[in-house]
Amino acid sequence: MTKDPKTRRSMTKQELEEIKKSLQKRKDELWLAIEEDLREDAGKEYHDLIEAIRDDSDKALAELEESTVLSYIKLKLKEVESIEQALARIKEGKYGRCLDCRRWIRPARLQVLLHAVRCRSCQETVEKIKRV
Repeated sequence: MTKDPKTRRSMTKQELEEIKKSLQKRKDELWLAIEEDLREDAGKEYHDLIEAIRDDSDKALAELEESTVLSYIKLKLKEVESIEQALARIKEGKYGRCLDCRRWIRPARLQVLLHAVRCRSCQETVEKIKRV
């Protein structure tokens, strides 16, 4: 019998194992994407841009394009970091607890957002504060 994912509770060992596998799979996918970005997009782009730079306006364009490629890579690296933190919390037995209120995060939320660190209520509060 599967427990209700909408109830605040700790996750079962089976649920944790499934999430751990999903986290590791996503981490592997991200690393492959980062490698591909660096190998194909960034490498080619940098090589082409270095050869194309002739005056200051070309330099500005090159810097803009470079920052775009690096921004995508940084976003992926940030997600990898979040995944590694989630894996560490699983290992420590702390996975699934909200950082703010310390209550259990609903399993349904964790299954959708594997590296969530806050319950929905606390996350909404953080987002409201950031908007102000």
